Amino acid sequence: MPHPLDDYWPWNRALRVYPFAPPASDELQLAVSALGCAEEAHEILDAVATHAPREALLSELGDLLWYIVRLADQRTLPADELYTAFDRPAPKPDLAAAAANVAGSAKKLIRDGTAARAIVLKGHLLTLAEHLAGAIRIHGFTLDEVARYNRTKVDTRFGPRANKPA
Repeated sequence: MPHPLDDYWPWNRALRVYPFAPPASDELQLAVSALGCAEEAHEILDAVATHAPREALLSELGDLLWYIVRLADQRTLPADELYTAFDRPAPKPDLAAAAANVAGSAKKLIRDGTAARAIVLKGHLLTLAEHLAGAIRIHGFTLDEVARYNRTKVDTRFGPRANKPA
């Protein structure tokens, strides 16, 4: 049976992180993706706290998904490991803490570059995926719905410019 991310992951891989920016080093791409996870987690919390329209919450959930998949791809995380994490939604998601752990692990990996740091980042990224899956479920969305909405939003915003070679 196909997974909701089967089409989303290759689409995400083909995108430039920021279509108007020059190509970036691996370290910069890692930093941008990790910081993006933290930023989007907080935007989700803000959308919930301010009772933002449902579509705004869906948009923020999709933005976090985009960064998680981007970071998983940058770290060459096997798709089945990420899919398994999304299939294990956290019952009480704490997106802020999970995203902060990803950002902190990425910083340490960039600083130290050790295999042990890469393993820790992978674990934190999988945990963040579980927390995002929990938030998606709690707010009455599906992973497929979030992925489709995000893809439509990004394609509408950037169009073909997003697919320029990196």
